[in-house]
Amino acid sequence: RDTARFVPILISPSRSLSSPLLITHLSLPSSLPVALSPRPAPSSPPRVRRPRQPAAKPPPTSPAASAARKMAGGFRVLHLVRPFLAFLPEVQSADRKIPFREKVIYTVISLFIFLVCSQLPLYGIHSTTGADPFYWMRVILASNRGTVMELGITPIVTSGMVMQLLVGSKIIEVDNSVREDRALLNGAQKLLGILIAIGEAVAYVLSGMYGSVSQLGTGNAILIILQLFFAGIIVICLDELLQKGYGLGSGISLFIATNIW
Repeated sequence: RDTARFVPILISPSRSLSSPLLITHLSLPSSLPVALSPRPAPSSPPRVRRPRQPAAKPPPTSPAASAARKMAGGFRVLHLVRPFLAFLPEVQSADRKIPFREKVIYTVISLFIFLVCSQLPLYGIHSTTGADPFYWMRVILASNRGTVMELGITPIVTSGMVMQLLVGSKIIEVDNSVREDRALLNGAQKLLGILIAIGEAVAYVLSGMYGSVSQLGTGNAILIILQLFFAGIIVICLDELLQKGYGLGSGISLFIATNIW
């Protein structure tokens, strides 16, 4: 099968030739390599441009949700407590796990302070004789008549009940998932407890429970109010100390149980 290959070749005219010479076929041996033109590279398929989809619109919010969002970013009643947070006594939360032995020690110290205040008489009073209008309530209120712990846990319990009532009736908006709201709520409850302690101390003195104001004198009357006020702050701090992980249980329950014994 050793046949010749025929390749068409065109020879351009030279100066000596008057017309171009066309050699239609040229006999070449089969062993002679013939350069073949390379195959064209396969072209990549054309890119198909997809139409852009419009951006998803946010879901429509209800008027109630938008109003709640504006309220959250605007003014609220709890914001009135912010200027007083720097002046309120506060117990820092435990940044580590308190061992059981230390919790027992903190609990015993708190009970000792409470019992000392329950036996320490008020300075400046004339007499505590006569009928006691709160005799049947003193066991529940953990109070002792004529002592520094005259008010007992009344301020902190009353402030807690009032704040829970305001929050439950939606008079005060509080988001418990927000740390700032929880701090403001605790600060408001503490501030209300201090105000209640001052109010009760003034009412006790003016009502003549320790004698008339004319017999006590202005200085003694103010001194009695200050003693009851600082005793209320001590109770608030002791309860917060036990509740923030330094002690066992709640301070209110512990003080009530101690007063029953």
